[in-house]
Amino acid sequence: MPWINLANINSVDINDLHEYNSRPTEKVIELIASRKNDEIVIYGATGKWMSDMTEMLLRAIRQAGIKSKLHIVSSLRRKSEFSDRFAKYNDLIVTHEINLVNAKSSDLIDVPNNAKWVIYGIGYKFRTTETDEEYAKLCGLYGNEIPRMVI
Repeated sequence: MPWINLANINSVDINDLHEYNSRPTEKVIELIASRKNDEIVIYGATGKWMSDMTEMLLRAIRQAGIKSKLHIVSSLRRKSEFSDRFAKYNDLIVTHEINLVNAKSSDLIDVPNNAKWVIYGIGYKFRTTETDEEYAKLCGLYGNEIPRMVI
């Protein structure tokens, strides 16, 4: 990629944007390296807002040369997009395909509950066609009920 920051260009495609947003800084690489081989769990790892952070952590793990595993907990609604984008990191990823909206504690049995790093990236970000009551219920689910179950 010939450019260092987005200010130097006047257009980008989505792949350029993902590459730029997921590029780990030296501080991120140092932080990951300092944690040695700690496992990382990311809830909502493949969502619109979290996929770049997930890739940033994977890139940092690889650049730091450590053996950490990144546990991705996601419903994988866009499974083919996920597979295409993250295939090069298969050796670093443990995928847990779980729809947390309907999950029970037993669905999380394979997700490490002693990981030192837990990133919660699940949320209800965009209101579409819900009534006020439905919207309030979804916000409560994502903001209160699911966090109590996973953390």
